[in-house]
Amino acid sequence: MSRTLVAILVVILSAITVSAQFQLTVSGGYGSGKYRGSARYVYAWAAANPPNMVFDKWTGDTHLLLDVNSWRTRVSLKQKNISLTATYKSAPAWTTSSGTINGAGYIFHFPSNLRGLVFRFHGTGGSGSTFFTKSEDRIMAADLVAAGFAVVSLDSANRVDRQWSTDQTASNPDVINLQDLINRFISQGRITSTTPIFVLGQSNGGAFTPRAAHLLKLAGNNIKGAAVFCSQGLAFADQTTVPTTWNIVQNDEVLGASGTQGAFNSYQTVIGRGIAAQINVNIPSPVYPQRFARIPGVSLSDSQLIYDSLKNNSFLDQNDYLLVNPQSSNWASVIPSAYNAFRNDINDQLNACFTAHEFFSDHNDRVIAFFNAQLP
Repeated sequence: MSRTLVAILVVILSAITVSAQFQLTVSGGYGSGKYRGSARYVYAWAAANPPNMVFDKWTGDTHLLLDVNSWRTRVSLKQKNISLTATYKSAPAWTTSSGTINGAGYIFHFPSNLRGLVFRFHGTGGSGSTFFTKSEDRIMAADLVAAGFAVVSLDSANRVDRQWSTDQTASNPDVINLQDLINRFISQGRITSTTPIFVLGQSNGGAFTPRAAHLLKLAGNNIKGAAVFCSQGLAFADQTTVPTTWNIVQNDEVLGASGTQGAFNSYQTVIGRGIAAQINVNIPSPVYPQRFARIPGVSLSDSQLIYDSLKNNSFLDQNDYLLVNPQSSNWASVIPSAYNAFRNDINDQLNACFTAHEFFSDHNDRVIAFFNAQLP
């Protein structure tokens, strides 16, 4: 055999070896398969939460994971055979109650193992109910309750624009509602004056979050932390003593590059003053076939059909990443009409994959860990 032929065979065999070098096996989730050695990483996803359970962590070859506690994580392809198992922890069934404070509605749940209280603020045009109805929001609510946090989601006082007040004083009507609600919960015996309180908001609610945290703490409340989603969170960055986590998305079409930089600037200002701070950036991930089963009422077979509709109509690239921001594409036109009732939740899932301006649950573990770090 000639040297040239030998060389050619070596190249071919090497290519075959590289193309099938890594085997990923995922139990209790998705992402199993053979992957080319040229790929730096792939994704593993946990299955949708079983009834009365929430995702806990990954076990197995966790040294290869970007985040062992995240239901969706990157897996580094650094060994030939990789095995991962998604594990879950008990989360007793729970229901919400509702009320009004100074004319503003609120919805809430207090777990029996109360460790703290989290107030949630909706985005422009939203309401308190979305924290318990929108699929990604509901997952965060469930994770918080499982971790021992009461969850309370309010309507903004302004129900015309459905936005939160920008008043920077104690006269802010939304801050007044929060204070009166805290007092109500204390009088009802649900909390005490020393119960740790956290605030969390999305978009316009994210802009309100540090304002509420600062003003409520100045008033003597036990405010322990704040979580800002899809917002610069600029308010009182140069004054606040409240530990804050920023959670932004890579393709935020509302904030844009300047707004995203503003969030980084706010984070740098707070941490530069010696106050605990964190920033998480959600980057795009593939739309895997089982993604839509995270939506209550959507089965695995339904999810596959929705995925197939997107894939077959060129909304996904060869690696299943969205080609166009779902906020501006006409993806809904290709989804079977049988799923019309789920379009809003499908949109939320697509926005999370593309990392558009929408609440996301990908970093729930990091936010909750940040909150836990502020507790005694």
